[in-house]
Amino acid sequence: MSRAQPRICIIGAGMSGILMAIRLLEEGYSHIHILEKGNAVGGTWRENTYPGLHCDVPSVSYRYSFEPYRHWDKRMSSGEDLRKYFEYVSAKYGISNRITFNTEVISATYLHRQWKIRTNNGKNLEADFLISACGVLHHPFTPTLKGAETFQGHSFHTARWDHSIDLRNKKVGIIGSGSTSAQLIKPLSEEAASLYVFQRTPQWIFPLANRKYTQLERKIAQFTPLYGKAIRTFWDRMTSVSSHVVTKKGVTRKFMQEIARKNVMQVKDPELRRKLTPDYEPYCKRIIISGDYYTYIQKPNVSVVIDPILHIEPQGIRTDKETIKLDALIYSTGFDTKAFIKPIKLTGLNGTTLDEAWKKGPVAYKSITIPSFPNFFMLQGPSAPVGNFSLIAIAEYQANYILECLKMYRKGKFTQLAPTQPATDAFNHQLKSAMKDTVWVTGCNSWYLTDDGTPLSWPWGQKDFRDAMKGPELMDYCLS
Repeated sequence: MSRAQPRICIIGAGMSGILMAIRLLEEGYSHIHILEKGNAVGGTWRENTYPGLHCDVPSVSYRYSFEPYRHWDKRMSSGEDLRKYFEYVSAKYGISNRITFNTEVISATYLHRQWKIRTNNGKNLEADFLISACGVLHHPFTPTLKGAETFQGHSFHTARWDHSIDLRNKKVGIIGSGSTSAQLIKPLSEEAASLYVFQRTPQWIFPLANRKYTQLERKIAQFTPLYGKAIRTFWDRMTSVSSHVVTKKGVTRKFMQEIARKNVMQVKDPELRRKLTPDYEPYCKRIIISGDYYTYIQKPNVSVVIDPILHIEPQGIRTDKETIKLDALIYSTGFDTKAFIKPIKLTGLNGTTLDEAWKKGPVAYKSITIPSFPNFFMLQGPSAPVGNFSLIAIAEYQANYILECLKMYRKGKFTQLAPTQPATDAFNHQLKSAMKDTVWVTGCNSWYLTDDGTPLSWPWGQKDFRDAMKGPELMDYCLS
């Protein structure tokens, strides 16, 4: 180890991990090691392969600011295109040869001013700095339903899609009605004989079509960089508007909410429209972006079931009103959004474990550091603005913060750095106080809040987050 070249370990080779490694290399850091549990880069875009998968952020915004890509064929990129993009970027910047694949981190312990990292295959290492780029959506959540193990048909989670199963002319059930379920409706309704959507809570839909770019548009984007910049600027501004909608009361929020309310009126059948109309304000939960959801949910072979599920039987699902026979059951039930770096066992100063630090729920200082865990940083940690704007923009801001800390390390300002508990408590108190102006507290259950009301997302605007990530305020840190 040297001040100029500390050993840096990154956990995860998804969007955030690749970005962090690139930025570190640009700043002259060479002792970088990435540990990836999968067999390739891409993170959530590698693991999720279900039909209809695409990002709900426009392609021109969901890419690195320093690496334009002029080969998108749709307004919002498919999962496959995003995976290819991250593979391309990883290869271009020489990141792939710094990754150890098929290596899952089991534990990381801070001892004698260094992190000791243990993996599932014995490839253990030591680092001066540890960066979690595990992401938010990587632990599939499957509800515990009585009798699930007795089902005789095919069943799987959307994040573990089984492509060997032919769903053509089958009776298919989807449990869940969030963004993934919404993307599945079109392809499955075109294949299945009958499609049943088991819905606990209806969702608001914002009508933005995922249109295909024309050949002319693609050629202009490829050979006219200014055109691409103009389109990026437009969508970045639209993203900023969306951030204001969720964090600030006012005319903009009311206008965007009214668009969603009018959108559901295209459902012709009054009973189906009743089932699909939420009883909470638009944007309280993460809004679904789709230009054709209501078109396909109204198809004759699609049924929306709102009756509570009592249990699963060998032949299908028993609700409190009937038994619905199924050939396949798909869990579109999302992810454990409160896991973050878990189940990795993280141990900091004086033997403090992350489970102990987070016994009341996941909290952090400005989404990026935790008291008692020196020289440890999180990308997309608790209270990051994951409900406000592009995750790539968030990661770029956070990477800048980490680099500023490392610059101070190089200058000898500290050997170990961790936020103080009072500073972390004060920050999280500010978070809770600011939540009163957000749409997330207007009467729904969402993953933006813990059960006790602790915010898991940023209640301010994009500029506020960018300013917060310009660098550490050392008065809020314990340095040694």
